[in-house]
Amino acid sequence: MVALWWPYLEQYSYLYKRERPHHHMNRIADWFKRSSDKNSEKDGIPSRIYPKTRFATSIFKDSRINTRHSSIGISGPNRDDESIVFTQIDYITAEKYTFGPEEELTDGPYFWVSIKSFTTPQLDASSWMDGFQQLESWLWKLPGFDREVYLDFIEKDTLSVVLWRKDAPDEMIIHPAGSSSADLLQEGIWLDDQSVMIQWGTYKDLIANPLVHEVPDLHPNELFISTKYRINAPFVLNGVKLDYLEYRTDGYVPKEGFNSDLPVVKTNCCMQLGSHPKKAFGKLESHLDTYFQGWEVKKERDHRLSCTYTRDRVSVNISLLYSEDLKDYDRVCWLFINYQPDLTRYYTDTYQQSLQITAAIGYRVFPFSAAIDTNYRLAPGAECYARYTPACFQSLFTADTQFLIWIDPQAGKIGFASPEQAMILNSSDIKANSLVFLSSYFRDSQPNITLKLNLPTHQTQLIADFGSFKEQDAIAFASEIEEFLEITMIRTEDRQYY
Repeated sequence: MVALWWPYLEQYSYLYKRERPHHHMNRIADWFKRSSDKNSEKDGIPSRIYPKTRFATSIFKDSRINTRHSSIGISGPNRDDESIVFTQIDYITAEKYTFGPEEELTDGPYFWVSIKSFTTPQLDASSWMDGFQQLESWLWKLPGFDREVYLDFIEKDTLSVVLWRKDAPDEMIIHPAGSSSADLLQEGIWLDDQSVMIQWGTYKDLIANPLVHEVPDLHPNELFISTKYRINAPFVLNGVKLDYLEYRTDGYVPKEGFNSDLPVVKTNCCMQLGSHPKKAFGKLESHLDTYFQGWEVKKERDHRLSCTYTRDRVSVNISLLYSEDLKDYDRVCWLFINYQPDLTRYYTDTYQQSLQITAAIGYRVFPFSAAIDTNYRLAPGAECYARYTPACFQSLFTADTQFLIWIDPQAGKIGFASPEQAMILNSSDIKANSLVFLSSYFRDSQPNITLKLNLPTHQTQLIADFGSFKEQDAIAFASEIEEFLEITMIRTEDRQYY
């Protein structure tokens, strides 16, 4: 599942890249103690003693900070390794924590150094990890690093500080050419500098395009990878200069490969804004307001600056995040261009289009709503069971009855439908204890109900998500499904987050 949703999370990367690290460690972590050795200094850094108590040892057993030729990383047990490339580092912060006697720890501070990027997840190092002095030595050699700020942070009552910040990148470039129309986005991405259209198509089309370069992309779950297809330094959207424009595949298992016949649905890039990010973003916003004149526009001004332009099958979003660390906006903003392809070939077939209600077909409508699983972006060879709901059933849905099951014994099909989508399965796959009626609990909330099918291939197919139910209503609903299908389902509960 991680592989399916991970690529889409990039659009909201600003939500998880700013999380303060390891707060759950606060109550059990030990403090670090600084002591100067007047007779031993290296690179001007006072030697320090970081005692390894049972708390620190149990949490970070075998974890070590390593500086390499082009990156810095933390290696841990069970191949739990993290790293960040030097060129991706935008700024570095430090936060200090203290504990009192009431917490059964010796009174004193410890701190985290967070190495952060506007575009990739941050790396967090604790002052009582092995190799922390190696990290200090690396910090002190950074161009522009202020040693006095670092020493004052350690010695005084300062709780957080920005230790270092990279020099501002080049200013954003916009050269309006007047040669392209926003409506061309319904066909693809027009490259202003080359007068070439990159059509919305499939990944196979991108692979065949000589302007597109392939770049591998690793996942947090190392069992999966993605592939990026990148166009370098294009001008798009009537003269906006980008460092790159990137299309990414869904996550896939390397030995299985990915389905290159799937349609491309998104392209994106990270745009450098220079030394005055808010001003540069305003300039870009003004340019796009003119370019997308007549499109639906939505603007947000909360923890970020965001503009979304929408028409027909295309939406274009630019987002700029405010950094609480820097008390300023990031020096980069994100551009996402999303496309909704025609999915008729995935959600129609002869049976779905020709089905008519006859005396042989049994059906029942239920006073519930359902979200049918409509994922068509499957691995090569996998079957998509979702279809558009047959037209013959449309008149049976009302505002109160939004879920329907039908049985077609002649065709050997059983369908589960909402007004828009249906899951059409083979009757032979649905037998006693093959359907799973799952109640998932979260704390004190009512259970969330989902219906799944255990396939003969030992895989599980999600059929529908019914949302939150009262427990008694869920029991009654399960009994109605069993009565209509004349089978027994597996009724189970998930209380792992209860």
